[in-house]
Amino acid sequence: MPIYNIKRQHHRFLVNTLSYKSLDMYPIGSVYTSTINTDPKELFGGEWKTIDNNNNTVIYMWERIS
Repeated sequence: MPIYNIKRQHHRFLVNTLSYKSLDMYPIGSVYTSTINTDPKELFGGEWKTIDNNNNTVIYMWERIS
């Protein structure tokens, strides 16, 4: 299994284990940042748009829009 997939699975495990599934943590207008390019919709639900981060491929950012 590629390391990327292991990191992605570990990230999802942490999110689920820490009970961060609630959108209450991320009200509309909140910004979610991660070093793993996993759409927060997969993790938390809701609607998110990608924020341009000047081609920085180390940090991924999304804003919750609904």
